[in-house]
Parts: sequence; structure tokens; C-alpha cells
Amino acid sequence: MEKIKIDDIRNSLPKEKIKIDKMDIWVYYVIRPLSFFVTWLFLKVKINANLATIISMIIGVIGSFIFIPNGFFFHLIGAILINLWIVLDCVDGNIARFTKKTSTFGMFLDGLSGYFFTTFLYICIGLSVFFSQNYYEPFGEQKWVYLLLGSLTSIFTIFPRLVDHKAHTLFSNYTSETTNRKDYGLFHIIGLNIAGMAGLCNPLLLIAVIFKFTNIYLIFYFVIHGLIACYSLVKTIKSVPKDY
Repeated sequence: MEKIKIDDIRNSLPKEKIKIDKMDIWVYYVIRPLSFFVTWLFLKVKINANLATIISMIIGVIGSFIFIPNGFFFHLIGAILINLWIVLDCVDGNIARFTKKTSTFGMFLDGLSGYFFTTFLYICIGLSVFFSQNYYEPFGEQKWVYLLLGSLTSIFTIFPRLVDHKAHTLFSNYTSETTNRKDYGLFHIIGLNIAGMAGLCNPLLLIAVIFKFTNIYLIFYFVIHGLIACYSLVKTIKSVPKDY
């Protein structure tokens, strides 16, 4: 691989993937274009797709945990690293497509990276707000509520996925209405942009940190992810073939 061009990396993205990216404004206009430059750098230093996934996993976990200590600097660095994770989450796929080297293990690692991120993110944000002294407190002295909200929000983001994966494993003719983006309508696209793990929740987190309303951010996404979780679970249960 003598000469690597950004345009070649960009052109390796299939039309179907571009169509899916277009559903998510933040991904299409910001994250994916940035990922091409990071992909170019990784290819230059001979980082393969699996190593890129491992790096993204480490960055995402560090970004989440660095959010916990009380202090604007920690929160800002955490928010930046979390946004960087989203970029890196696109890089491994870019590398795999460009080099034409894909594997089932790579797909497993990519899923594992996402699970790590979604498991820890809102728990760490809840801990961050709990320890912080710089926010208007709608719950007064009952700051333990943020620990509960953070934990529940993480459950809301991960549990419906586990149920959906279980349905896929057990029923060969099961088709998901919530994870198959090819069939997304306007309602699903709005949800994807507001609450998708690569969507607007990431720049909004950075804005929340800068303007010191991370607690309101957590409350908002607790409600949003709670509603999405209920909707996803109902859809999954209704879509599962009934063989009784």
C-alpha cells in the first residue's frame, strides 16, 4: 500500500452505508468526514481494523471514567474523549473496507466496544453530577437520584439490545423493526438523531459540560432512553414469532 488517499478511503464506503449515514445528521456531516482523516493516519502507521477497535474501546472507557471526578477540566476532557470515541468507532470499519480485510472476530470486537461504551457512559455521568457542586439542583439535597438516573439510563440503552439479540439468536425468521435501519421512517430517524450513540447526544454533552447543565442533560436522556427502551421492547416482543 504505497500511496493512501483520503478520496480512496471515502470512495470505499458503499452506497448502502452512505444512505444509512445520511439518516444521522451528526454522523453524515461531522463524524464520518473526520473519520476519513483518522483512518488515513491509522493506515499510514499500519494500524489494522481490530487494533483500531481496541483503541476506540480504551478511549471510550477512559472518557467515561474521567468524567467522574469533580472538576470542569475532567468533565471537558471526558466529553472530548467521548466524542473522539464516536469518530474512532467509524475508523475500524473504514480500515476493514479499504484494506478488504474483514472478519467475524472484528465484528465481535466492534460490538464489544459499543457495549463497553453504553454500559459505562451514563453511570459515569450520574456519578459526575453526584460529585459536582456547580449545578442548579432540581432535586435539592437528594443528589443520590442522579446515581439512580445514570444507572437506569445505561440499562435503558443496553437491555433492549440484549433482548433483540436474543430474539435473533432463537428465531431464524425474526426481523427487528428497531435495529434494521433500512426500513426506518421519520419517527425512527428523529430518535436516531436525538438518542443514537453516534448522534447529537455527543455534541450536546460537550455543550452541557461547557455551560454546566450536565444534570439536565442526564435527566433529559433518562426520559428519552426510557421511552425508546419501552418502545423497542414492545416492538421486539410483538415481532417475535409465536410458536405456542
